Amino acid sequence: MFRSPEPALDVKYWMFRKYYQDKLNGYKVKIMPQVIYGQITPKGISLTNKEETEVFLEADNIVLAAGSTPDKALSESLKGKYLEFFEVGDCVEPRRIREAIEEAIWAAVAI
Repeated sequence: MFRSPEPALDVKYWMFRKYYQDKLNGYKVKIMPQVIYGQITPKGISLTNKEETEVFLEADNIVLAAGSTPDKALSESLKGKYLEFFEVGDCVEPRRIREAIEEAIWAAVAI
């Protein structure tokens, strides 16, 4: 199942959506909508993109935006495998991107 064609389509005002997109672009965050997640390793993540091509992305940090239904399976499978692990966003409780970003910021500050 593929995700929405673009991130944050549910943001009510276009100027807020643009603000967040500009911030993420400024930090060189790569946003890849409509992907199917594969395996996460210490070096990055494998995924299938919207063209149905398998890709491996090297990454230090990975943020999965997988919908608004809480799913603890991934976080449960990662517990105990890494020194520092934080649950943020919809795996805690279904909400909007703003809350997920704020939680991610607090998690990054805690490291």
